[in-house]
Amino acid sequence: MFTKKEITERIVRQPKWQHMARLIDSEKPFCMVASSESFQAFAVALLHEITGRNFLVICPNGEASDIFYANIKTFAPHARYFPERELHLPPGQTVEEKEIERIGLLSRMGEGKLLVITNVSALSLLLPSRKAVAGSVIELFPGADISRDALLRTLLASGYEEAEIVENQGEFARRGGIVDYFPFEDAPVRVEFAADRVGSIRIFDPATQLSIRKQNMAKLLPLSEDYVCGDRDSTFFDHFVEKPVIFVSDPDAAVAEYAKIPERINSGLKQFLAGDRVLQEFSKASTLATDFGRSKTATKIHFAVDKPGRFGLFGGKFLWQKFDGEEVFVVEENRTHLDGLKKILAAHNVLIPDSNIIIGYLSSSFAEPESGITLISSRTLLGAAEGKPGKFFTESVPILRREELKAGDYIVHYQEGIGKFVGFEKIRKDDEEFIVLEYARGEKLYLPVSQIDFIHRYIGTNPAPMLSTLGSTSWIKVRDLVRNEIRALADELSKLYLERKKQHGFSYPDDDEMEQELEESFPYEETQDQLRAIDEIKKDLQ
Repeated sequence: MFTKKEITERIVRQPKWQHMARLIDSEKPFCMVASSESFQAFAVALLHEITGRNFLVICPNGEASDIFYANIKTFAPHARYFPERELHLPPGQTVEEKEIERIGLLSRMGEGKLLVITNVSALSLLLPSRKAVAGSVIELFPGADISRDALLRTLLASGYEEAEIVENQGEFARRGGIVDYFPFEDAPVRVEFAADRVGSIRIFDPATQLSIRKQNMAKLLPLSEDYVCGDRDSTFFDHFVEKPVIFVSDPDAAVAEYAKIPERINSGLKQFLAGDRVLQEFSKASTLATDFGRSKTATKIHFAVDKPGRFGLFGGKFLWQKFDGEEVFVVEENRTHLDGLKKILAAHNVLIPDSNIIIGYLSSSFAEPESGITLISSRTLLGAAEGKPGKFFTESVPILRREELKAGDYIVHYQEGIGKFVGFEKIRKDDEEFIVLEYARGEKLYLPVSQIDFIHRYIGTNPAPMLSTLGSTSWIKVRDLVRNEIRALADELSKLYLERKKQHGFSYPDDDEMEQELEESFPYEETQDQLRAIDEIKKDLQ
């Protein structure tokens, strides 16, 4: 959870929270009534932390589950998503990204206490049993008793397509005693055989086809549940190792949506409909409702959640009316907007500690008076309409001071590529300190602190990127390819600017507060290059 320990302790001391925890422990269903869906996500995340049980939240449709998942990831980054598959497509015809997500989660249902968000469509089909899914996952390691031909048969049976060389996810290739394959969740794998056993496993670069590093173990999953052998006789509920605590959001809408599924499902999938087995679970579940009239559950726990109209731009005025003892958190969706947000707050004499600024998504701001917790999205502060979750671009950002480096950070070095920061070290007592970076195969690079401007922090959607190999030409090739493409683009832009210089224009005024607020409302996160381009364009216009 993002909350500080004292805030969590403050919340769990409240009678309502203790009551809900007792009901969960005694497996008695209840209805949580709160007008804010963001607060519902906050509450479910906190209850999951308090009780230590498996949790499953069922939303009426894909859009609702997408928004609930985006909300709850702000409070519980470990939450998982079980998406619906394309019901109009026959089984085994194509492999969609959602199907890969589904089999990926099904193969990991025994890993820790789960917090899963899904929707009724995702639960509508029967699945292979938990045992069958576990049996379809192949673990490869040096010395494993599996032959090359047996692995090839497994790849074909798992939905992989054979290619000359492996460049894309879902492909495999064979060359003598070597088999390459590219799973969807991990890096591409190269398996070398010695007789009828696995000799070695390596991760390789699909761009250069060169091996990068050795691997002790690799997994091979089928590309969808359609490639798992065995009868489909299990529901998603059966895949939990321990029975989950189930919450159904907007139960009337969920039941109505479930009733429509037989009308729009492909005829080839109708034999796999779960039928009343899902509705039986609905009848025993706790519910999430936005008002009292939306649930028939006898035990109702109501939270008088307010829209925090005491903060932000309203009627041309900026308000910040905080009550004594109230803990206010600001949720900003885009990292690159943080400095601008702080400047706007500072301009209105509002100073908020970094610990109270959260990077995440909030579909609606809320204040819960009993616990004294208020969460405000930056959109609310700036008077903008609440939006759907935004997208983030992969980027790297410069490191200006040694204090910005933390052990485990992924770093991009201009010459050597992606490495991991280990720490600082002195070679000799009186020498300058060195930055220690770890690369593939455990190799280390020692960089003087005075050359800190050679490295950038890696920021991307992949939390654990592949490490580069020291001395390898693959990083140089990628870097130079990008450089040449940029130069070609720069030539085109240069010609365009020469043409534009011939045109007459006029000077625009400097940015005002309204302009800053407009920039903050942009739903995507700009890269550093984009921010620099924006700044240069503004200077030209002004």
